[in-house]
Amino acid sequence: MDLKELKHRFPTLAAHLEPADVAVFEKAFPMRALTPGEILVAEGDRLTTCWFLWEGKLAVSLRLRGRTLSLGRFDAGAIVGEVAFSDNGPATATVSASAPSVVFEVDQEVLQRLCVESPRIASGVLESACRTMALHLRAATDRLEDMRADGTPLPEHVEAEAGFFDGLRNLFGLSRE
Repeated sequence: MDLKELKHRFPTLAAHLEPADVAVFEKAFPMRALTPGEILVAEGDRLTTCWFLWEGKLAVSLRLRGRTLSLGRFDAGAIVGEVAFSDNGPATATVSASAPSVVFEVDQEVLQRLCVESPRIASGVLESACRTMALHLRAATDRLEDMRADGTPLPEHVEAEAGFFDGLRNLFGLSRE
């Protein structure tokens, strides 16, 4: 991996880095290969790690009223688990590999150490996670505003299903399958 590849997938992170920082990033945050169906994080897990999806696809689902519901997927370049990573709360969904995938595991303890040892890397990681959360929140807010502005009343069960799931997809930056 080089800075050009990193910039292609994670431009906010790469904007903070020098070419020599790439090797430090790779050493600090090891790559993990996932096979299709492998669970990266389960709904309700407490996280001290978030993941930068280098390649592949990750499916996102949650349990609702005893059913597993597919919310969508993440593609390469996504940051996953950043909310629970940031607030130490439970993961709000289950994330599993839907294709062979590779992620960088970003551990809180390692990140704290890098704040002192390699502040450019730590700053890039934190800004990337914050920007991801902000983009997801803004998209969810825009979607809810569009629903409100449309004014077309939907049957209650349709509004609950379609609006709820579209809002969740937007919140997590997911595309439809």
